[in-house]
Amino acid sequence: MKVVRIIFLVVANIFFGLLYVSASAYAPLQGDHFTASTSFNPFDDSFFSTEKPVQSGALVPFVPVTAYTHFAITDITDVSRPIYVSEKWYEEIAALPVWENNGVTLTSIEESKLASFLNSPSNDVYIVPVSFLKPTLRVLNINSLSYLNLDDTNEWPVIVSLPRDDNAAVITVNDEIYEVSFAGTVVLSRGVAERIRKYNDPFYPWQQVADLIQQADIHIHNFKGSITSDCEYDGYTLKFCGVPSYLAGMKKAGVDGVSVSGNHIGDYGQSGMEETLQYLDEYEIAHTGLDSGIKKAAEPLVYSFGKGESAFTIAMAAFNNVFGTAPCANDTPQYGVTCLLHTDALTNEITQLKKKYDFVVAYHNWGPEYTHYPDKEAQIDWGRAMVEAGADLVIGDQAHWVQTMEFYQNTPIYYGLGNFVFDQMWSEKTREGLYLRVYFNNGKVLSIEPVPIKIYDYTQPRVETGASGRAILQYLALPLKEE
Repeated sequence: MKVVRIIFLVVANIFFGLLYVSASAYAPLQGDHFTASTSFNPFDDSFFSTEKPVQSGALVPFVPVTAYTHFAITDITDVSRPIYVSEKWYEEIAALPVWENNGVTLTSIEESKLASFLNSPSNDVYIVPVSFLKPTLRVLNINSLSYLNLDDTNEWPVIVSLPRDDNAAVITVNDEIYEVSFAGTVVLSRGVAERIRKYNDPFYPWQQVADLIQQADIHIHNFKGSITSDCEYDGYTLKFCGVPSYLAGMKKAGVDGVSVSGNHIGDYGQSGMEETLQYLDEYEIAHTGLDSGIKKAAEPLVYSFGKGESAFTIAMAAFNNVFGTAPCANDTPQYGVTCLLHTDALTNEITQLKKKYDFVVAYHNWGPEYTHYPDKEAQIDWGRAMVEAGADLVIGDQAHWVQTMEFYQNTPIYYGLGNFVFDQMWSEKTREGLYLRVYFNNGKVLSIEPVPIKIYDYTQPRVETGASGRAILQYLALPLKEE
């Protein structure tokens, strides 16, 4: 803000009326701070006041929300019952034109009812400021628009000017929101390799989701199978490999990092694991969960966001308890994966990561195949132990089906994301997957949007819409079986 010091002598004259004189900028008067002006009225005593001007209101975005696993609705146009708004903001929000012709009924409620909903979300729909978001809430669209995905948030139809000291004004319309996305199994082998060869295009598997991936600041998935220079195509093998050029398509799609702790990563032995990391490095795709020795293998993926006081870090570590062709990494220089073996060692690692980084993600290759329900010992107990150790988000993969999720101590655990790029077209459930869009502001998770995915043509994941898309999301609402 430009600061001026004004020293001015005015000789009043009844023939000239008001005299306006342009102000020049000088060194600031000690203790007097105000916005510089190109002109002023010398007869206005208030101009020389030393009081600070009142700040303009903060433009605060509001969004419709419901309980996270209430997947029957995705847009306010799906809502047939009243939508609730706190009496504190009701008048301003109800006056906005967005509600016209939408068949939406807004109802004012007491602040205590909003507080109760935020504490224990129900299937009702509330309009809340973005700063009130948390993972147990799911953000709904307004006329197919999602606030979290807008390029220009000023286009959002529900923006209210509030005093800057209002607790709802912590996040305003121009505050930065970051997206980190996660997906499940990727295997660039067998049927996927056949389609890449058929179309002579390593980008072919990614064509339908590249735009989605590129909207994220960071994208990570579970990469299974080796990348080797001598890989030979086999359409029926259970030894998975791809040639280095296949990574060009993955890089072009916008993939930033991968977990490589899976059970097939050692299918081509020590040399295959070494080459896989070599080629991932060549294509500048970061990796965690595999390396020569446990110290290197356990190094997490680390990403930094924001600047100054709003800066924060995210670390992701990968683990495996489905023992396949790769040995567990240890203190020797042989290549191996980070295994889930001892609870104390694992929880200590998570605790140490949490001391260094603001937000910790634990990504696991775990549990039995072809089930929607996580195994208690192989998944549920491990996932909860990591939350207790400090993990802020737990993600799993390996079942090749989408599995249910839970909020444990208010921390989300997604037990299985299903397939992403794989050739398992032999059943509907192996064609299905989830793509998670995790939105952050100032190191806090605002929202996690699960996007239903379905594989087409043995290789291409596509966003699944309509009833079939909602059916995929409904797996997240299945109850846990802890017997």
